[in-house]
Amino acid sequence: MIAEEEVALGFMKSEPVPDGSVWFSALRVHPLHRRKGVGEALTSFAIELARKNNSMYVRLIIEPTNSASMNLASKFGFHRMEEYRFFSGTFDSAGLERVDFSGDVYINLGWSFAKLSDCRGRVCANSLEMQHS
Repeated sequence: MIAEEEVALGFMKSEPVPDGSVWFSALRVHPLHRRKGVGEALTSFAIELARKNNSMYVRLIIEPTNSASMNLASKFGFHRMEEYRFFSGTFDSAGLERVDFSGDVYINLGWSFAKLSDCRGRVCANSLEMQHS
């Protein structure tokens, strides 16, 4: 968290994942302090902390329409790995291909992580996963 005179300007969550990577989430900057380097400072600090902890890479998810976060991630060398779509309501799954994930695949589930294979009976959806190496 970055604060000034006991007022939070921004915060970010950084969490180690069992596969040795680090998951960045919940980067938030107070609306009155956006575009002043707060997000850059938080991201830079989190990347350096991941390096100090010998993490091989970090991951994050950004909604593709969030251009400010997409630009910030690009500035730090993140690149697109996978794309996911959010949906609500019901849909016709006819014609959709099934994707088989093998091995240990971890996903962000709320404020923690779950093995994708353990998500039986739950909807596990995200928008865009980016990875920094």
